[in-house]
Amino acid sequence: MPGIAGIVNGNINTDHKELLVERMLNAITHYDFYTTSHYVDECCALGSVDLSIMNDRRTIYTKDSTLLGVMDGEILNNDDLARELFPNGCGVSLNNDLELSLYLYKIHGRDFVKKLNGSFTIAVMDKKNRRLLIVNDRYGLRPLYYANFKNKFLFCSEVKGILKDSDFDKEIDEASVADFFSFGYILGDKTFFKHVKILPPASILTYQDGKVSVEQYWDFEYKEDYKSSTLHDYFEEFAFLLHQAVNRCIKAGNVIGVPLSGGLDSRMIVGMIDKKYLPIHTFTYGLPECNDLIFARRVSEEIGTLHHEVILRCENFNEYIRKGIFFTDGMISCIHFQTMSILDEMKERVQVALGGILGDVTSGDHLRRSLFSINDRSTLLYALCKYHDIIGEDIRRLLFSNSYYQKIKTIPVESVRHSLIKANAGLSANICDYFDIRERQRRFINYGNINLRSKVEVRTPFFDNDLIDFYLALPPDLRIAQMLYKEVFKRKMPNLAKVPRQSTELPINCSRFQEVLKRAGNVAKWKVERLFHGKVKFPNRKKPTDYDGWFRTCLKDFIEKTLFSKEALSREYFNHGFIRSLTDAHMSGKTNYSHLIGCLVTFELWHSMFIDSSFPMQEVFYPDVYSKRTQ
Repeated sequence: MPGIAGIVNGNINTDHKELLVERMLNAITHYDFYTTSHYVDECCALGSVDLSIMNDRRTIYTKDSTLLGVMDGEILNNDDLARELFPNGCGVSLNNDLELSLYLYKIHGRDFVKKLNGSFTIAVMDKKNRRLLIVNDRYGLRPLYYANFKNKFLFCSEVKGILKDSDFDKEIDEASVADFFSFGYILGDKTFFKHVKILPPASILTYQDGKVSVEQYWDFEYKEDYKSSTLHDYFEEFAFLLHQAVNRCIKAGNVIGVPLSGGLDSRMIVGMIDKKYLPIHTFTYGLPECNDLIFARRVSEEIGTLHHEVILRCENFNEYIRKGIFFTDGMISCIHFQTMSILDEMKERVQVALGGILGDVTSGDHLRRSLFSINDRSTLLYALCKYHDIIGEDIRRLLFSNSYYQKIKTIPVESVRHSLIKANAGLSANICDYFDIRERQRRFINYGNINLRSKVEVRTPFFDNDLIDFYLALPPDLRIAQMLYKEVFKRKMPNLAKVPRQSTELPINCSRFQEVLKRAGNVAKWKVERLFHGKVKFPNRKKPTDYDGWFRTCLKDFIEKTLFSKEALSREYFNHGFIRSLTDAHMSGKTNYSHLIGCLVTFELWHSMFIDSSFPMQEVFYPDVYSKRTQ
């Protein structure tokens, strides 16, 4: 995966540092079209892996040789910053984000990061002071993992890079296991390895004299002294900022694509793109004639995009699952790797993808009125834990061995509590918001973009700083049920408001009567299915995937071999008898345990790749690339 890596240690000789940083960079170089660069001296070793799509962001020295930098990501307001620095247009490469960042660092010191709007992780080695500085964007969109052990500091955009150091202790973090089997992802700055952390959002990390310090330079501050709660007072600014955020992500010469679903977030992006940039490419995946394919096709026809469809086939998911776990270091469940189906199509046609992550938060689609009325934080804590728990405490108690369960049973609640403590908000709606953005969006949803970044650059309009600043002052009543969001469609894009969304199968501008009628129809279908004990089934076109059915059919042997191999049955974490019974229940069609089975498969394959093996199975997935590097 494109990214950066580095080592700082005074006790390792230069040759050893160079060998190790090369191994770290090799670990994240998954395709032969990636380019790599690195620099090594007695002080440090820094390097980068790049897609070679955007401006040159490789390892760079300042002209006076005092600063060395590497960068993963982009700065979207680079032109404005360059004009501010050099009003006469000289002295810095306007198309080089890393060089610009180093100049800003020389002027503003570590506070330079506060001026940046984009998605990035930047490492700066200040050679004069023998100090390493690592900063990231406000939202932590570019994961960076780090470890400090045996008088050396290692960092890498993928955990597997750090594992290349033979001195690293692969002790598993029990709290991360508990999180994963509660929420389907890991919370906070934890990873599956006790001695590896992920850099929190809006961080300034400093490593000097063997010590690591991490300071947060920004956080969400909800402005809860709301002056008004009418659509009129907020509508025009919201629409303007949405338009600005989307078009700020499009730069001259870029070939743009949008993964287009039947929902509203990707639709908002394509609808806000200036006509001068059209036609763009759009990509949709799904089961044959699912709502995503049908409604995305209609959106494409309305806008006039170059539309591409990929039909999901069960037989492809054996490969997607293995590669997805490898790409993401096992951070999320394997039932979320369907975006890999459009990777090759996107790589062939576009350079940059505009992703809809955070759109559901910006629109308020994630908010639930049932949580609004909870004024007590302790009550809200347990309500949030229950809402986000994908497995349930009763199942979790049976899933783990008794001894392991006793060690981890309180951890999921404590993980959520630790996140909520940081929330600078008083209203329950805003506290829920904070948790969703800091945890669910960053540690779960964002990994879909990470898979896409293996072949194309990804930009995220809804994480635009100006849009977020506006959002923090927006009353929850205007966010709930996507009220303001839908109004933008109705007034600015009425042609797209007429197209149904995949989850409701109703247009955005539908009447209240249509909503009631549709809801009554859905209830009637549900009652008929219950009456006939599932023997009568109505087509469900709302889902683009069918892991429930795939696990029972073409992936059944794969599931069985993974969960009940000799190695898997030797794991002391689990009650394997219960796993056998729940798997049998799922395979028989009596119940749907696809979420839990997905987590179990992910954890087992992660364990075999990253713990049991002396190195991740890179040569299995990418034999051509691996053989070239080892010759």
